[in-house]
Amino acid sequence: MRHNRLFIVIAMFLAAGLSMPGNAQYKNAFTKNPINDIVLIYQGNLQRRDWTVDQFVPYVTHTYSDGSRSWLFQGFIFLEFATKEVAYINNLKNKRNATKGDWEWLMNRVFERNKALDALDKCIERQKAVLGAPPFRHKVILCLPSPLKGQTNWGKVGTTRLDFSKENDQLKAVEWYMNELIKRFRKGGYKNIDLEGFYWVEEDTEVVTSSLLRQVSAMIHKVGLRFYWSPYYCASGCTGWAKAGFDYAYMQPNYVTSSNLNREVSYLTEALTKAKKADLAIEFDFDQKLILKPEPYIKRMNQGIDVYERFKIFDDCALLYYDGGGTLLSIYNGRDPNYGVVNKSLYAQVLDRLARLIVKRQPRNGTTYQSPYNPYTNGNVSTPTQPATSQPKKAYDWRDPEYWHF
Repeated sequence: MRHNRLFIVIAMFLAAGLSMPGNAQYKNAFTKNPINDIVLIYQGNLQRRDWTVDQFVPYVTHTYSDGSRSWLFQGFIFLEFATKEVAYINNLKNKRNATKGDWEWLMNRVFERNKALDALDKCIERQKAVLGAPPFRHKVILCLPSPLKGQTNWGKVGTTRLDFSKENDQLKAVEWYMNELIKRFRKGGYKNIDLEGFYWVEEDTEVVTSSLLRQVSAMIHKVGLRFYWSPYYCASGCTGWAKAGFDYAYMQPNYVTSSNLNREVSYLTEALTKAKKADLAIEFDFDQKLILKPEPYIKRMNQGIDVYERFKIFDDCALLYYDGGGTLLSIYNGRDPNYGVVNKSLYAQVLDRLARLIVKRQPRNGTTYQSPYNPYTNGNVSTPTQPATSQPKKAYDWRDPEYWHF
């Protein structure tokens, strides 16, 4: 979900000529990640797509206009904002807040047979029969609900009724949910996907204390996983993402998705400049406007890719992809559930262009990486410069790009 309020905030920043506050920790470089390309999968609420095995095909692989195919995204973030009765798991006010029962319902959706995680794992297995083994392990990041401050009717952990006006109770709820996700993932017996970490569903830090986030981060790191976030442009706390405890944060430029077709390319270049100043990674975003208005929005998408190439984003930066919750699938199927028939041929050139840039960033020589101390990794993995057993191993920091052979 993308908030309309961000356009107001952006306009204020641009009109006033303001820039994001600097900080000595920032390296004036885009953040890298061994998982070069991650796509957002909006899954859970009954208004969403089911995310079956077939629906994952255009995200796991890409079919080019000449009929050839390649592997596509390495990582998948499964996220949601609301449960079946539109009870929110983040700070949206026009419906009720989610209870423990709602959280459990959402968790059940994530682990539903032949959907979501199970479907992704089976889709990869099917594609291996056609393309051979991918040159990397596929990684998944699961969403953590936000324990909304002041909520007193959430429910119990064990025999203790939690009160979210108390930070310790907020933390207990998140820890319970995280541990349940881990337990169920391990029981899943997936052949082709590894649990990489957790995603914070709020898009700014205004509704939670930095102390809570740091404790959630420590909890995640304790089990050998990592903490992900995607703030909207100029969101509260976005420049202090590392201090808040996030390992990776992706800023949303919201250029291709903008309803304002008169928005200048300079808007995007300014957004990327600010992201680089704050050592943020970047999101590449497009949505169903490509289907509603193909001509102007395909042009904008190409313009966006042009700017990303000029800024060397595809060379130097971790990328997160937002497709409006299923635009790639609609184009692949030739039909959108809301807008009807889609002329697939219109999109071949720009999607082929984007796919080639993604493939260029994938590991080579059949190698991948293993998260250090990550007990939730399935399968055997190796790296091209892994020392022989007779050689002393270099003690890399896990955030060092050399560790990951990026």
